[in-house]
Amino acid sequence: MLDTATGQRWLIPYAAINLDGADVEIREKPRQGLGRNEVAIGDRVGFVGRDQQERSGRVIRLNDKTVTLDCAGQQWRLAYSLLHRVVDADSVVMDGVEILGPAR
Repeated sequence: MLDTATGQRWLIPYAAINLDGADVEIREKPRQGLGRNEVAIGDRVGFVGRDQQERSGRVIRLNDKTVTLDCAGQQWRLAYSLLHRVVDADSVVMDGVEILGPAR
């Protein structure tokens, strides 16, 4: 490559020349799910099952690669990457017991 203003020559690899103006910006894929340090026992989290049905439950056990959830009496063991945070505005904790819906 020759700079016409200064007469200076540069050697540039052919692969570094973008003649078509294509978008070549490197973008990292956003991280999916929650990390091991973002979840604690008792947290409410959710996931989408293989049947594409969304479920949520309480964390009852943490392992190195998986978490065990209690979802309406059923236990599910899932990878952390499948989880998302669930915020339940209607739940109230009274005397250590969670009550769903408005407190009476």
